[in-house]
Amino acid sequence: MKKLDNSLHSKFHSSAYDLVTAADITKLGIPSELMTEWDGNNALETDITKVSQASDETRLMKEKNKERDRLVTYIMGTIRNAQFLPDQDMIEASMRLTAVVKPYVGVQNESFDRETADIKGLLADLRKTENSADVTKLGLSPILTKLESANKAFDALFTKRMTANTGAKLPSASKVRLESDAIYDRVILMLQWNYLFGATPIDPKAIETLAENLCRLADRIDKGYNQSVAQRRAAAEKKKKPTDPKDPHAPKDPKPSEPKDPKTPKDPQPKKPKDDGKPDIHLPEEDPSKQPGGSGGTGKQPEGGGGKQPEGGGGAGSGDTGGSGNPDIHLPTE
Repeated sequence: MKKLDNSLHSKFHSSAYDLVTAADITKLGIPSELMTEWDGNNALETDITKVSQASDETRLMKEKNKERDRLVTYIMGTIRNAQFLPDQDMIEASMRLTAVVKPYVGVQNESFDRETADIKGLLADLRKTENSADVTKLGLSPILTKLESANKAFDALFTKRMTANTGAKLPSASKVRLESDAIYDRVILMLQWNYLFGATPIDPKAIETLAENLCRLADRIDKGYNQSVAQRRAAAEKKKKPTDPKDPHAPKDPKPSEPKDPKTPKDPQPKKPKDDGKPDIHLPEEDPSKQPGGSGGTGKQPEGGGGKQPEGGGGAGSGDTGGSGNPDIHLPTE
């Protein structure tokens, strides 16, 4: 339970206390004095969590801190950007003030106390006689007044919260957490002992049910812790990654390069044959023996008069098919 923040730690102990109370401590063998001590520590943890999270001074203090951070950023930016103005007097004033504010660059990221002190030093340096003309030239005089007011308001709220009576009466969160964890460990040890060796009215079945419920509670709290860690980690990664590429000329989302179009092969050109004096196109010579009817020019007629009859059909005989070749179509024999 050491890994839990104050809110989850307080939630676990208050829920565990409720589960033990609902199970009837007489059947569990837990003394009422121990339960009273546990309940008192839970109330302290709740108060400490409320003070640290919901203090009105804390809310106002955060608002004033953001206000003074914005004013410091504006002053630094105005001095820096004036170097690019088309007015030589403004440029020289900017260069002189840049040297003055250089030790205070990044003051917005300091701790509360140190930032308050550094802002006081920044205001004192810019209001020196030798710098007043340059400050006026860049129009920063009213901004210095606003920064001084915001810084004083923050310091007053910070001091008030530190000396508030509600916070002074409460012990430290770390001390109360250790005490609550020690009480919970004693409760678990008593439950284990009573389950094995407890006599009536101790009910082992009630202890079993309570143990299952406490395990479910621990799993639920652990799941909530893991979710919060994952959310913080994702937020930190998102803040760490730059939105713009390092190379200003490179696209934010580079597209994969497209493959080059393959070259269309040229149509193959046949080589021109050598001229041997013969015609380029040769017609096949006709074979007289393949002409129908020999040299007479009449077509070959089947013997026996009419057209060719299939064998074994309804004809009168099986005449010769004629010619030297086989007929083109063969019918299957029966």
